[in-house]
Amino acid sequence: MTLPRIPHKQLDATLMRRDAEETVTARKTYAVNPRSLDTPSMATDIITAGYVADIYTSRARAYRSAAQEIPSDTWTKLVCDVESYDVDDEYNTTTGEFTSADGGVYAVTAVCTYEPDIVGFRQCAIYKNAYVDTAGAQTAAVMGGSPPCVNAVAAVSSILVLSPADVISVYTYQDSGTALNTMGGSANTTAIIQRIATILV
Repeated sequence: MTLPRIPHKQLDATLMRRDAEETVTARKTYAVNPRSLDTPSMATDIITAGYVADIYTSRARAYRSAAQEIPSDTWTKLVCDVESYDVDDEYNTTTGEFTSADGGVYAVTAVCTYEPDIVGFRQCAIYKNAYVDTAGAQTAAVMGGSPPCVNAVAAVSSILVLSPADVISVYTYQDSGTALNTMGGSANTTAIIQRIATILV
């Protein structure tokens, strides 16, 4: 099979149009986040299709290194004390708070795994500036079955619009009637926050 031959003039025009589109994309990206093109090598982040892989975008992931005691019937801030990564140094492992440096649209996900107990339910919520923004579903401590299945995981996920200096934190709740411990480890109790879009004014 013989592929159709593209005339040189047509090929040159196609390449010039693609280069122009990439240049516009690069300029828009620079306007949104100047750090994305800090060095000439950042030009390689421009993809022909028009999408930009900004390796400097705000993102953080932290987890509990050990158990955290959660009292019964009290919303308690979850403090993830070890960072997997924190690109812009926005997460505080002492307070459990993420303070947005630049604002934008953020995806927030958190998982809290409790030590097994058969009473009550578990829940997580995302707080924005000390107020509840998104509450996750209540998870019963015991599911059906014989023997009963002990479900110790609470989770929450949301998309939030943040302004600079907005504070995000994750709270958790349980009503077993006694204090319960969360389980440490990056796979058990963790919070992930990442900017997914920048709002152009």
